[in-house]
Amino acid sequence: MAALIVLSSCAEKVVRPAALDDGAQNNGGGSGTSAPADAGPRDSGDSGAQPTVLASGLDAPRAIAVGGSALYFALPGATDGGVLGSIASVSRQGGAVATLVPDVDSPVAIAASPAAVCFLSRPAVGLGSVYCAPLPSGPVVTIATGEEGLSAIAIDGSYVYWASALAGTLVERSLVTGGGVAVVATAPGACAPAGLAVDSGFVYFACSGASANVYAAPAAGGSALPLDVPALATCGDVVSEGSRVLVAREAGSIVSVPKVGGASSLFASKLGAPGHMARDAAYLYWTSPSDGVVYARATATPAGAPLAIASGLTAPLGIAVDDAVYFTTASTVQRAPLAQ
Repeated sequence: MAALIVLSSCAEKVVRPAALDDGAQNNGGGSGTSAPADAGPRDSGDSGAQPTVLASGLDAPRAIAVGGSALYFALPGATDGGVLGSIASVSRQGGAVATLVPDVDSPVAIAASPAAVCFLSRPAVGLGSVYCAPLPSGPVVTIATGEEGLSAIAIDGSYVYWASALAGTLVERSLVTGGGVAVVATAPGACAPAGLAVDSGFVYFACSGASANVYAAPAAGGSALPLDVPALATCGDVVSEGSRVLVAREAGSIVSVPKVGGASSLFASKLGAPGHMARDAAYLYWTSPSDGVVYARATATPAGAPLAIASGLTAPLGIAVDDAVYFTTASTVQRAPLAQ
């Protein structure tokens, strides 16, 4: 269970997450010679491993998630041509692509657990919706409708969480089986929602705009507390890692923000604009669509150059990490070995 620190801010008592120890999930370790955080990427070629294409001929797959023995990914369709998207799946070993949920209007994000696959639908015109499909099969459940600016989704236990811009930036949650929506937290001021992570009883989310920052709130609901001082200008994807939150920046860097609040520090830079991020016990992984590279960097070392675990790709975007690194490109789903 997460420890809590009660602090006083502006004469109001607030609950802020203490530095957390996630156990084995965050007991990272790396090898090799440390390098400055702003050093350029290095190649992982000493292992000789190459990515494996699991599915090809796809139409711009976006987000990807691991659920059981399968991978699930969003196919956006073509709104200008009236072609709806879908949620599809393929085995971790590759093979035939199956359609889990057809006729989805512009799916933009996806999350999976052993029990369900949940996803966001953000149409080009009109408001969006949140859906969950039980695994291994079953009717799709409509979790929420009338949502604006949907951007990120996560599953933690029996709950699904998502970020919306319906009334500012807010995080909401529901059981993956449906049954009602609750507001978890709302960011003060105007900002567009970006990344979202749920870990050890807290939700962490980022947004960009006038009130751009990284926020923390109890997952069951409570005040949203800004963590970064000074606030970040532009934020992207978010990953919880130990006592900090790692946040992608549009300017080509990833920063580390303490979960107890404080100034951010540089984690990696001199990159193309990071796409999506994921991690295992020892490394953070991220895609860089403009570079055509999937990167990794050890989380335990204070400084180090990122590894290029896959390169020469066309627009890598979605990423998920489990027994391997799974990612999407402009027309494929691929697998690469974990960083060493």
